[in-house]
Amino acid sequence: MLWLVSEQLPAPRSLGVVQDADFTVETARLANVPPDVVRKSMLAVTLEQAGGSPTGLPTGPILYSGALVQVTP
Repeated sequence: MLWLVSEQLPAPRSLGVVQDADFTVETARLANVPPDVVRKSMLAVTLEQAGGSPTGLPTGPILYSGALVQVTP
């Protein structure tokens, strides 16, 4: 699963299940987060059971994490 992680959020916020495809696009869930919070956030990918986290919070190990950067204007 893909997570938005920020000190300004009470807990990691799910951005959805990473699909088995060339690209995974998620904009609706980010639209509900203030832009200043998004700019200062990190992304994390965790290994969860099929369909995603059963609790709404990360339960599996963190596979990747990194800064969120804008690559298009």
